[in-house]
Amino acid sequence: MQALSARMAQELLEEPITEADWIIENLFPVGAHILAGAPKIGKSWMVLAMELAVSMG
Repeated sequence: MQALSARMAQELLEEPITEADWIIENLFPVGAHILAGAPKIGKSWMVLAMELAVSMG
């Protein structure tokens, strides 16, 4: 695991932008996500359906 280090903004601007790796193409890239919404509108069921779809290919 790499240690964190400070970088100058110019270094970040000069770095090439790489294509994201997708969990679900053009919907969820690899990383952390927050799914927010009103209570009882089906957020958990939606995530369950997406997980099943990803696991089945």
